[in-house]
Amino acid sequence: MGEKTKKTVGYELLLAFLNSKAILFYLDMICSRFDENGWRWLRQFVELLPVPQAEKIKHSELQKFVASELQSKTIAGQMHIEKSIDDCFGFTALECNYLEKRFRPL
Repeated sequence: MGEKTKKTVGYELLLAFLNSKAILFYLDMICSRFDENGWRWLRQFVELLPVPQAEKIKHSELQKFVASELQSKTIAGQMHIEKSIDDCFGFTALECNYLEKRFRPL
């Protein structure tokens, strides 16, 4: 049972990265959009997405937070996850501000 939980949390962490503003920015650069709200998630593009290695992530802390946030779904929690992902990519404050303005929640 412990191993199953560990795998599920890993997928949740990947889900957090794939839904981050950084990944949306990257998708905007490499693939076409359907409209203002959607991108074409084709395999050839998804394979290019820059998901940081586990060693670069405060892995267990972020995993636990993402798992709990999927249950509570708060704005503050989403902002915390986004900040943690920005830190994993090593973005400057200017870059984070740009992403925040460009990809506002719907």
